[in-house]
Amino acid sequence: MNNQNINLPTLKRSGLTCYYMETTHANTASLLHLPGELLLCLLQYLDYDALLALSITCRVMYQIIHETGWKDFCRATYRETPSVAERWSSLTWRQRAKEAHLTNERWNARMFVAKTLNSRWSQKHRPEIALSRSRLAVACGHAITTYRFGCVEHGIKSSVTLEGTFTVFPPVVGNDITGLSFIEDGGKDESLLVSNCAGDLVRIRLPLNEPLYQLNIKDKRKQNFPAIKTAQYQIPRIPLGKIAAAGSEALVLASEGSAFLVNPASPWKKPICTTIGTTAWAAHLELRSSTAYAAIGTSKNVVVHPVIHSSISSSPIAILGGTKKDVPVYCVAQYLPGGSPDIIASGWYDGRARVHDLRCSIRAKDATSASMNSPTPLEPVLTLADPWHPFDPVYSIASRAQIEDATARSKGSDQGMPHQGSFLIAGSAIHSAISIWDVRQPSRSWSMFAPGKDWSPVYALKAEGSRLWGATQWRAFAIDFAPDAPLTDYPWNREDTTSSEITYPHVAAQRRNIVVDLDDS
Repeated sequence: MNNQNINLPTLKRSGLTCYYMETTHANTASLLHLPGELLLCLLQYLDYDALLALSITCRVMYQIIHETGWKDFCRATYRETPSVAERWSSLTWRQRAKEAHLTNERWNARMFVAKTLNSRWSQKHRPEIALSRSRLAVACGHAITTYRFGCVEHGIKSSVTLEGTFTVFPPVVGNDITGLSFIEDGGKDESLLVSNCAGDLVRIRLPLNEPLYQLNIKDKRKQNFPAIKTAQYQIPRIPLGKIAAAGSEALVLASEGSAFLVNPASPWKKPICTTIGTTAWAAHLELRSSTAYAAIGTSKNVVVHPVIHSSISSSPIAILGGTKKDVPVYCVAQYLPGGSPDIIASGWYDGRARVHDLRCSIRAKDATSASMNSPTPLEPVLTLADPWHPFDPVYSIASRAQIEDATARSKGSDQGMPHQGSFLIAGSAIHSAISIWDVRQPSRSWSMFAPGKDWSPVYALKAEGSRLWGATQWRAFAIDFAPDAPLTDYPWNREDTTSSEITYPHVAAQRRNIVVDLDDS
């Protein structure tokens, strides 16, 4: 069909201009004869290869896919990766679509590059990690090490750069950091909320613009810089644990079985204390749900307390079960970031990762956790286990995120389809084992070992669209599924007596056939 001289009408959609051809021959059947709205809907069902093939059939389809198709494809398939946001912003929508497609293919094909971020620490630690849009923070002992995300060579490849190590507390026994979280500071990503074993809760700012740091930036591997304390919170002097932050609030756990709801921006306000009644190990704070809540992993199960008027109610609205007896829960997280806020994932001491839906009405028939004053435990909607280590406790859990492009984020709306390309990742207490489940096909999931050859628990995990960050008792690490992973600049480190980098390019799964466990454990 010769369409060089045809005047194409326009179709407005989400601020974009798409073109389609009017029907000029009633007896001619053509895809271009469909209404523009219907044609745009059909494009959403095509994968990358189909869109690419369709875009080269004619000028009209090329224009439609160029202006709308690639963007819709990215919103439906790409998972948000803050650590590559700078490089991502330099790509066209077609380039983004190609990278999204290749990233998902690499996840499914179990192809990745594994890197250690630091040399082996001098002694064992229980590290914490926090992730923001511009940097990764790793807490080890009394100090925090940060890594800056960026890109080099005009966006050709990503980079992860060591910024330095910043001392938060005096280097004495009992001052080890137990909780770490980035808090809102106008997009600078330089403010963190930090807790320790001695009962200190402080807000700090990284001294990245201070003269001392700027003058000694070349010695950042050898010298520790003092962090700037901007606030001290009125917390009783009891050992503190994990921190869970969301929006303008933060939840801080205490070892004696209590929790504090803190407003990081208002240190003069005394935090409100709520008694949990048992040892609290982990927490997830959710403020987007119709009823804001705090899910707390305890020595028995997971209890869900509502957040009302900036305070945590002492009476739980739900108890998340799945076992016939009490089992400690060491990690709690949102099931799919960007998805429903009512779905919670948790890692249990019995080696299971369980997913609960607060909207579900299925209750346990026989449960020792239930009492006269507490609700009957909810049954999990999904239970996952690694058959190679079915009884190894789960110490950390994370889930792959979704995309929010800059335009949608500025309007306050979420984009993407969280059910596509979604993975749940769990860190084991033994042998640095990491289990990765594809929630669409759990029986085909797999597991691997963290880099560094450390026979250690995986204490912390944070997942993005193309990267997985974690920490064992000896070091922090990154697992990169991005297409440019072999080219990415990571911090060089000396491993013991060697001077080579620890790199595992395109490593397939170490163990396969992770199965779904549907019994009551």
